[in-house]
Amino acid sequence: MKYMTYRIRKMIWGSKGAYSIIMLELAIGITIFVSCLNLMLTNKDILDDLRQSMAQDQTTIYHVRFAGDEVLPDDLPVRYEHYLDMEEKYGDSVKIYYGAIYSGSYFFFGNNAGADIYAINFLFLNDAMFESLFDFQPKEDRLYAGSRVLDLLKKASDQEAYNLVCWGNMEEYDTSVYSQEKTNAVCDSFRIKDGKFVLSQGHELYCEPIPDEESTPYIDRFSFEYYGTDKEAARLYIEDCVIGTADMLPLLSEDYGPLDSLLQVQYLDQAEDSSIIPAIVNWLNRERSGDNYQFTLTDRALKLEKQARDMSITIYQYMAVSLAIMAVVLIGTVGILLVILNQRKKSMAVAYCCGATPWKSFLELYGEISSVFLVGGILGLALSVGITPRLSAVESAADFYPVNIFFVILFCLAAALLCCGAALAGVDNKDPVKNLKEL
Repeated sequence: MKYMTYRIRKMIWGSKGAYSIIMLELAIGITIFVSCLNLMLTNKDILDDLRQSMAQDQTTIYHVRFAGDEVLPDDLPVRYEHYLDMEEKYGDSVKIYYGAIYSGSYFFFGNNAGADIYAINFLFLNDAMFESLFDFQPKEDRLYAGSRVLDLLKKASDQEAYNLVCWGNMEEYDTSVYSQEKTNAVCDSFRIKDGKFVLSQGHELYCEPIPDEESTPYIDRFSFEYYGTDKEAARLYIEDCVIGTADMLPLLSEDYGPLDSLLQVQYLDQAEDSSIIPAIVNWLNRERSGDNYQFTLTDRALKLEKQARDMSITIYQYMAVSLAIMAVVLIGTVGILLVILNQRKKSMAVAYCCGATPWKSFLELYGEISSVFLVGGILGLALSVGITPRLSAVESAADFYPVNIFFVILFCLAAALLCCGAALAGVDNKDPVKNLKEL
């Protein structure tokens, strides 16, 4: 073994000029390639962390209302049909939180003391939104009511005390009619019949108390939409709410006026494509021409991804150059080996005649070339360790990834094996005695 090591060192020293060029070229190629790879891996880790944070957060999509626009909408900003289309188009990439809000007002008159007014919010939520707000599973044939709503239903069901009349949405109220017809209870929008809320003719549902109402005292609409600066006005108190499922929306009477819709989306797992949420917003803007939808996600993700894509073009160009350099090195190495092996024909023939084997000769040659390649590879790694921190990734300096050391060593050993095999295949040394006589 010591003798083989001695011979390898001697052969390398004998061809030190050619091998120095190979080492230098290989070091340059590996330096460029590893530095570019570190930069790409750093960008990937930064974007993966960003996508992971996006997957953990819900992004709100707003229907923008302009200052002074106090007129109630005659349609939901995001209709139930929109929600179904979004589930079909984007449900594989994002989790959609959807809800619709309707309002109802109820007036109870008595003893000429004015009216008791109940302003009720009806929320119809899809499964994702329901699970994010409440800790119970809704039944398909039930509505869930807050404590004040249950008090309202109890009053409305007391026919002896109140003569309940239901009028349509947004109709004018003439208080003189109440006394003339002995009417002392009026509701608009969601009608009440036999203690049930009427969604539409033939669709009447009982209410159950909201379990553990205190755990969710209110829904802050700042979580769902742009609502100015009045936090109190933005809150929907659960005690004044009726909660149903989103699949009840097609059953609602057209007489009932919508108040608003809620829409949030969340990337599933890691967001491989952060352009999906902007695509949803653009799709809504096309579907509702004239309306304006925006989303809460800052453009940081899109900016970083664009920057990474632009940077990747340059990185790929440099990597292509480095691969070209290493390809030239390998081809050049094979050529140099052919020259060297032809120069060594005489000594190899003598060695074979003295008992050396082709296997031993191959091991010596492989040790020679792999040593040259490993020195060039280690030099390239050392240079990349110094260069990498000076490269700028999308948001920080690039990091050196130690796994590159393993791959560079593996590449050097495999490349040396390939070059030795190719060079030996090009040298005719099958009959060393004949070669020795010719020489």
